[in-house]
Amino acid sequence: MGSCVCVPHHADEPPPPALIEVELDAGDLDPGWEPVRRGPGALARLRARLRGGPPPDRRTGVALLAVLVLLTGAAGAPYRSPLVEVVARALSLGADFLVTADRLYVTGDGPRGTALTAYGLPSGRHLWTVQPAAGRSTSLLSASGGDTLLIGVTGRDGALGSWSTTSAVDAGTGRLRWTYPALIEPVTDEVGTARPPALTAVDLRTGRPLWNARVPGATLAALPGRPGTGALIHPDGQAELRELRTGRVLRRQRLLAAGQQLVTPVQAGSRTLILAYWGDAGSGLVAYDGVTLVPRWHRPRVAGSDLVACGPTLCVREAESTVALDPLTGAVQWAVRGGWAVAPDGPILWRTADDGQRGWLARPATDGAVHILDSFPFRLSECQLARTAIACRAAPGDVRVWSFRD
Repeated sequence: MGSCVCVPHHADEPPPPALIEVELDAGDLDPGWEPVRRGPGALARLRARLRGGPPPDRRTGVALLAVLVLLTGAAGAPYRSPLVEVVARALSLGADFLVTADRLYVTGDGPRGTALTAYGLPSGRHLWTVQPAAGRSTSLLSASGGDTLLIGVTGRDGALGSWSTTSAVDAGTGRLRWTYPALIEPVTDEVGTARPPALTAVDLRTGRPLWNARVPGATLAALPGRPGTGALIHPDGQAELRELRTGRVLRRQRLLAAGQQLVTPVQAGSRTLILAYWGDAGSGLVAYDGVTLVPRWHRPRVAGSDLVACGPTLCVREAESTVALDPLTGAVQWAVRGGWAVAPDGPILWRTADDGQRGWLARPATDGAVHILDSFPFRLSECQLARTAIACRAAPGDVRVWSFRD
């Protein structure tokens, strides 16, 4: 679950001229805020024009209200957000959503179980609603290069106890393609895995089981650079390189040192397999070449930090910061402090105020600054990026989609 950067920005290029530069002291806002930029030099020019003073120091202590008065009043040209809201739809508790370049998919409760609804973007026009399965949806994933949607559903039967299924539907029409009696997680566009009792590889085009491996706690990961090949990684770091469609073992290799235990594999970029682990000496990340499985780099990791492939980089979210790493080298591409979360498909950040009454969308810069795109009078969470669209769960109970202005 491809690099998709909707607002490209490079370290040697200035930010878009439509933005306005504002330097704020973290003490003027809630804890964790870094200085915020909105374009090159606008505040300095404004201050020089109004008061004849020098450009402000990096820690100016300017109150947010005063900045807004200057920008919207004295300057005569209020900041124009690069985002425009195009869709807002109700989202029930526990429901899920998925945004693509031209569609918004939303799950909900229907008369006969889970309902899936598709809306066109940017129009917001209702396209279709289907009810592919009984039970309550728990996940909504894209597979087969975006042609298929996988809806994970759980339920409970008085005689059988709890149960889970995955329904695959055509992303264009909503037509049911197949159903599998367990939850499935995509590994590649064509193969996913299901469990229990054994880890089973499943053909995502047909829903047919391909092979299984009775290795408790094992995880199957695709190998970037070796199409059709995966690594079945045991909890102790022992790995089996297998053909994904047949399960045939090609070779065995130990990927973690003695005393280290696998937490999760992470696929970031197109040429690297990254493993998060913990052990007696602490937690860490180790990266391997996706073709040769030769180690590339290693770095420590704070236990409990979240890992997500954010566009072409690997993002590590810790309690006080979010850091983006180059998957090939492990070098830091950008880092921001504070409670910023990152969208899984690209460098878009979101944050909610401590009181839950306001949210922000932003993008990071290589120097640690945060470029605010817009702010909203409601909580944001679970944001997604798809080319020119951003979708977020918004309080009190809906999903909202924004497009970038032309």
